[in-house]
Amino acid sequence: MGTATVHLDPVTVAPVTPPHAYLGVAESLMPGIRMLAEAERRNVAVPLTNLCGQALECMLKAYLAKNGTPEGELKKHTLRHDLKALWLLANQNGLLTAVIPPPAWLERLSQLHNGPFVLRYPMGLNGLLLPGTQPMLSDLEVILADVRSHVLS
Repeated sequence: MGTATVHLDPVTVAPVTPPHAYLGVAESLMPGIRMLAEAERRNVAVPLTNLCGQALECMLKAYLAKNGTPEGELKKHTLRHDLKALWLLANQNGLLTAVIPPPAWLERLSQLHNGPFVLRYPMGLNGLLLPGTQPMLSDLEVILADVRSHVLS
């Protein structure tokens, strides 16, 4: 038996900044995306594509927020869910050097993810044309690594 005394410096918790919040969401979605990609034969293409769109939106917004784009600008109707517009803006600000030009899947994912949000609300559709899983997933991994290194630097 004995006695121990531990002295700690004061503990503080800083508020989460937009770049870190967006990156955190993107990071948290990736394990689910990877699991769904492995199970693609089991009719999970729509939820997989939906998660990829949300993850990419958060990655691009994390990069842009870290680069100084104001939060209000990221929420404007012209950028909000428009993956292609976010991609182009991030590219103009120096991101995506490893994945240029924009991959073929980006155009389709942007159309599905942006208004009228057909992945979430498939009204009046007879079917959906989805982007290919493997090229999209490979590129998302590269983009996430680039964004992570930029936001955490």
